[in-house]
Order: sequence, then structure tokens, then C-alpha cells
Amino acid sequence: MLFDEPCSALDPIATFKIEDMLVGLKNECTIIIVTHNMEQARRISDYTAFFYQGEIIEAGRTFDLFTHPQTELLNRYITGKFLNSQTPQSLYKFRHIRRIHIADVAQPECRHGR
Repeated sequence: MLFDEPCSALDPIATFKIEDMLVGLKNECTIIIVTHNMEQARRISDYTAFFYQGEIIEAGRTFDLFTHPQTELLNRYITGKFLNSQTPQSLYKFRHIRRIHIADVAQPECRHGR
């Protein structure tokens, strides 16, 4: 299942209800969530991929990405010091792109009726 900003513009109570539902479903199917809400990603995701300009910069276990980012670009993003006109051009080089093999993380298809 693919969700694009499923909790955008919702109040905290509604957000947590949707997050609870998603956590309950994750053992039955693969769920991909697009979000700009870093706290939501930390709360409910097992794996995270950080994209910048259409490229995957880092991907891995959510805890690892948020506690030990491997690229300066991700580190600046999670610390609130993201790109601006002062950002050195060297940060735009994507030396740490890794391949993600979907088959490695795939879950059984969702079953209808749950």
C-alpha cells in the first residue's frame, strides 16, 4: 500500500489513529509512506529512505538513519540545517547512494477484509 502524506493537515488525535492503523497493518502487507514529518517516520517506520532531487541519498533502518546518518546531507536535514544558498556544492555530490532490493523487504500481499 502506498500513502502520500496520509496525515497531512490532521490534528494530533486523528494522526495517531491513522498511525495506529498503519502499524497494525504492517505485518500483513508492505506499506510505503511518503512524509515530510520526520517525527512520524521515527514513530512508525522500520525502514526509511531519504531522497533528494529524485535520488536516494541514504536508506536503512529508521533508528540508524536518524541516530547515525552517513551523509552530511541527511545530517543537515535532520538537524534543521538543510540546504540554502550558503551550502557548499560538495554536499550535492551523491557518493553514498545505495541500491534497495525490494525483494529483500517485501511482505505478503494485503488480504482483503481486515
